[in-house]
Amino acid sequence: NGGVSLIARIGRDSESADLHNVIYENHINPQGLSVDENVSTGKAYIYIPSDAESSIIVYAGANSNLSTGDIAKNEALFKNANYCLLAMEIPLQTAEFAADMAKRNHVKVIMKPSTMHEISDSLLTKVNIFVPNEQEANVLCPDFETIEQKALYFFKKGIETVIITLGSRGCYVKNAAIEGYFPAVPFPPVDTTGGADAFISALAVYLNEKFDIAEAIRRANCAAAFCISRQSVLHAIVDRTTLELYMARTLPEQNVPNGRGGTGSAARGRSCQRREKQQVQT
Repeated sequence: NGGVSLIARIGRDSESADLHNVIYENHINPQGLSVDENVSTGKAYIYIPSDAESSIIVYAGANSNLSTGDIAKNEALFKNANYCLLAMEIPLQTAEFAADMAKRNHVKVIMKPSTMHEISDSLLTKVNIFVPNEQEANVLCPDFETIEQKALYFFKKGIETVIITLGSRGCYVKNAAIEGYFPAVPFPPVDTTGGADAFISALAVYLNEKFDIAEAIRRANCAAAFCISRQSVLHAIVDRTTLELYMARTLPEQNVPNGRGGTGSAARGRSCQRREKQQVQT
């Protein structure tokens, strides 16, 4: 499997020690990780009401100081990567610089626009796969009413694939070949925190291994379902063996959008060539 590298800043505090343990246990390359002596590690404050639809307040902490210099000095990580997962709890200038570097090194950019209230066309044109949730899509595209219209708006900005995640309703996908809804896997929600992270991570893994976009999304939906059915994000992320065993036994085949409004059977691992390149996450 391809490796994962992380470019980020953390503080010198107890939370950073916990993060180091997680990075070590999950075999993540820490080369791009740096310590900020003046700011504490970023945190997410999460409120989970009875309906399990979590609300999150993000304190970026040390990541608010992640600079273009931090990205530049780690260009070697981009040279060995296929995908860059771009989180937006960092300065916009740094995000754009990272997207530019990805493009120069022929790395595809997957972006979730968390915490963003507006987004420039210049950044959107550098994104290959754009993954807002429904609320984020509403904030960034208030002039259109339907999910389909919002996805088309982003697609026309030059994005290769737009995926709007819809919680218990699955997701809507728009690209040149696919236009339609992918159903969610019906797991009972306990805590929706981390569902999008599970979705995007699984999506990147399967795309990295040359699964087609429809099958990668189907597996990503399943990974998200496992995550929201458990509490605590770190312990909720499903391992690959469990995910694939569940899919083989329970979801052997599923109709997915194919072309404009039609459906077809999802490919089942027909192209799962391994590549030894890495994913870079910022």
